Amino acid sequence: MKRIKIITLLVITSLTGYAQSERSNELFAKGVELYYQERYAEAIPFFEECDSLDVLEMDTTSVRVSYTSCWLSSCWYKIGDVQKAKKWSSTDYDSQPIDRRLTIEEDSLMDQALAALDRDDNATANKLLEQCIELDKQIAPFVCSHKIFMILYNTIALSNLNRTTEAIETLDLLYKVCQQSFSADNPLTNETLKMKAQMLWGTGQLDEAGETLGNLMEHLRSTGQEGSSDYLWALEQGVQLAFQMGDAEAVHEGGGILLEETERQCGATSERYINQMGTVANMLSIMGDSTCMDVGQTFCTIVRNHNGMESLPYFNACALMVEWAGKMLRTDIMKDYLHQLMVLSPKMEPDHPENAHLFSMVLAMCYLKEDADSAAIYVEKGMEGLRSCGITDGPYYHMGNFFSGLIAGIHDDYGQAVALMAPSIDVIAPFTKDSVSLLQNKLFLSYFYTMNGDYSKGKNLGLETIESLRKLLSSPSMGGRSRGAM
Repeated sequence: MKRIKIITLLVITSLTGYAQSERSNELFAKGVELYYQERYAEAIPFFEECDSLDVLEMDTTSVRVSYTSCWLSSCWYKIGDVQKAKKWSSTDYDSQPIDRRLTIEEDSLMDQALAALDRDDNATANKLLEQCIELDKQIAPFVCSHKIFMILYNTIALSNLNRTTEAIETLDLLYKVCQQSFSADNPLTNETLKMKAQMLWGTGQLDEAGETLGNLMEHLRSTGQEGSSDYLWALEQGVQLAFQMGDAEAVHEGGGILLEETERQCGATSERYINQMGTVANMLSIMGDSTCMDVGQTFCTIVRNHNGMESLPYFNACALMVEWAGKMLRTDIMKDYLHQLMVLSPKMEPDHPENAHLFSMVLAMCYLKEDADSAAIYVEKGMEGLRSCGITDGPYYHMGNFFSGLIAGIHDDYGQAVALMAPSIDVIAPFTKDSVSLLQNKLFLSYFYTMNGDYSKGKNLGLETIESLRKLLSSPSMGGRSRGAM
C-alpha cells in the first residue's frame, strides 16, 4: 500500500527549543492577562514583542513558536480586523487560542510523534498522538487547530498501519466538526477533504478519491475560494487522477481549466505554469488527444521566451515536442523541432556529438513518405556524422543502414535494400520501442527479398512476421482478443 507522508500539513517540528526565554514568558503572560480583560488592542504590542523574541531565540520549526501568532490573530479578530487576523493565522483567527504554558509536555510528545511519522514508525507515532489527544482534552476542551492537526496526523499513522477505514471515518467526523466550529473558508475544513482524497487514492480507491475531490471543489466554490491555492491543488489532483483512470475526456477538459487557473494564479512565465503545461501536453499525447500539439507548441514557445533559444530547458522541450508529434504522426511538426535539435545538440550535449547525427536520421524518416531524395540526404548526413564520431557499428549505425535500405527499396534498388536491411534489423530490434513498427519493417524486408528474386526468404519472413503481428494485435495489451476467446 502507498504510504502517506506529511506533505500538506505543517512542517516537521524540532525536538529542541521548547522553553521560551524569561522575557518572552513575561510578555506572553502580560498579553494573556490583557486579553482576558478584553483589552485586545493593549495586548497586541506584548504579543508582537513576544513573537519577535521567539523567532530570534528558538528553533523556528518548533510548534511552540506559533502559539503567540494565534493570540495575535485572535486579538485582531476581536477588534474587528479580520484581514489582519488572517495574516497572523488563517486557521485560528476565529477560535480560542491555547495557553502555551500548559502544553509543554504535549508539544514534546507531538514532535516525537511527527519525527516517528517521518521515519515511517507509524505504530510509535500513533501511540504518541493518542497520548497527545488525551492530554489535549484536559488542556483545551474546545475545538482548535491544535487539536485538529493532532487528529489529522493520527489518521496518517492509522492509514499507514492499514487501518484505513478507521482513518477515513475519523476524517469524515473531523470535516463535520470543522464545518460546525470554524468559519466556512477555514483552511482546516479543506485539509480534511484533501487528506481523505489522498488516503483513498493511495489505497487504490480511485472512484471514491474522485468523488472526494469533487466535494472539495464544490466546497471551495461555495465558500468563495475558487482563486485559492487549495482550488489549484484540487484541479491538479483531479487531472492526474483522471489520467490514471484513463478518462481522456476529463483530462482534456480538466487540463484546459487547470492551465487557465495556473496562469491566473501564478503567471504565464512562472515555473509552475510552464511545468504544468508540459505535464498536460504529455498526458494528452499519451491519451491520443491531438490538442497536445497546440499545448505542446505553446509550451515550447514559453520555454524559449523564458530561458532563451540556446538553453537546456528549450532543448529538452524540443525533444519532448518531437516525441509528442511522433505519437500524433505529425511529421510536419517533427521536422521543425528536429531541425532545431540538430542545431542545438552540439552545444547542449558536447559530450555526445553523435546525437545530432541521430536527429538527422530521424528527420530522414519524416521525409521518407513524401520526399525520398531529401530522406536519403539526411540519412547520409547522419551516417557521415556517426563515422566522424568513430561510430561504425552498433544499433545507431545499423539504424542508419536500415533507413538507407528502405530508401534504396523505394528507388527499386532491391538488392541494395536487402544488403543493408538484412544485417541491421536484428541489431536494432532490441532497441525498437514500438514492436508494431519493427514487424512492419520486417514486412518491407520480406517484400524486398521477393522483389530481388529470393522468393523463399521473402515468403518465410513474411509468414513469420504476419503470425507475430496477429499474436501481437490479439494480445490484451493491444486491446484485442485471441480466437479462443471469441
